[in-house]
Amino acid sequence: MKKIFVSLLILAASLNAMATDFAVATLTLKGNTSLEQGEVTLVKTDDPAASSFCAPLYINQYDVVIYAINGSEKYQIWANADLTNFPLGIKTYSDASYTITVSNVSGSETLSLYDVVADQTIALTEGQTYPFTAATNSFINDRFIINYVEQVTGYTVNLNAYGMATFSAAERTVVPTGLKAYAAGNLSGTELTLTEVAGPGDYIPANTGVLLYGEQSGNPYAMTIDAGDAAAFAGNMFHAATEWTASLENVYILHGNELWQYTGTEFAPNKAYLQISMPAGTSYAPKRISMHFDAATGVENVEAVAPVEKFMQEGQVLIRRGENVYNLQGQIIK
Repeated sequence: MKKIFVSLLILAASLNAMATDFAVATLTLKGNTSLEQGEVTLVKTDDPAASSFCAPLYINQYDVVIYAINGSEKYQIWANADLTNFPLGIKTYSDASYTITVSNVSGSETLSLYDVVADQTIALTEGQTYPFTAATNSFINDRFIINYVEQVTGYTVNLNAYGMATFSAAERTVVPTGLKAYAAGNLSGTELTLTEVAGPGDYIPANTGVLLYGEQSGNPYAMTIDAGDAAAFAGNMFHAATEWTASLENVYILHGNELWQYTGTEFAPNKAYLQISMPAGTSYAPKRISMHFDAATGVENVEAVAPVEKFMQEGQVLIRRGENVYNLQGQIIK
C-alpha cells in the first residue's frame, strides 16, 4: 500500500505541473458489516507518462476489492487518456450489502459510474456514496462501468409497401436474410438502374447509401453492426445520411417505388439519398426518377414487381400488392 500511496502523490504532482486537462477519483468499496475494504484510483489524462503510474493489484491478499480491468489484468491505479466504457470489477466477502464512497476528486472533468444491474449512473463527485447489494464471496466483473456510453449494436429497417427502404450507417453492417442491397448505377434521363451489390450475410460499408429490397413489407429487419472495413461499391450514386448538408441541390429520396426531388433542410438519420449533376447550362431538374433493377440481378422492373391497389374494406383503407394485403402502416394483414 505504501508504494501505491507514493505513486498517487507522484501522479498528482505530475498532472498539476503539466496543467493538462485531467480527472481523478478514488472509489472505496466497503461491506456494511465487515471491516474489509478496497479502493481503486482512476485518472483520465493525456500525460504521455500516465501508464507508468498504473499499479497492478495483487488481489489474493484481500477479501474485499474494487479494481480497474484492462484485458486480463487488474489494477489498483489506472491512468489513461480514455476511460469511456472502462470496466471495474469487485471481489465480495461475506457481506451482501456494500457501499462505494468517492474521494480524492480533482481535475477539470467529472467521471461517472454506471451500474448495469440497477441501470443507474452516478457522478463521481467528492463524498458521493453509492449503496448496493451483491452476491457474497464472488468476483463480479460485468456490473460497473466508468464513463458509460451506450453502444449501438444495430439498426431496424422497415420496408415500405413496395418492399423498399433506403439505408446507411456510420458503421459496417450485415445484410440480413430476406434482404438484398442495391447501389444506384447508371442514370439515363429520368430512369435509374439499380445494381445488386450485397445479399444476405454480405457487408454494407460504413457511410454508404443503398436501397434495400425484400418481400416482407412492413416487417422489421435487423441490420447488425460488424466492426471492420468493406470495399466501396463502385459507381454508387447513393449517398449516406452522414454526407447530408442543407446546401445540397438536386437531391432525391425514396417515395413509394420512385425517387422524388427533395427540397427540405433536414435529413433523416440512417437513410440514403441520390444526388444528380445537371449538365452545364441546364436549370431544369426532374421532379421524379423511376428505378429499374439491372437485368443481371434477375429481378424485374420495380414497377412490375410492386403494383399497388387501394381499396376499402369494413371502413378501413387497405393496400393490395401481389398476393399480400397491408394496412396504411405497412403491416401485412392478409
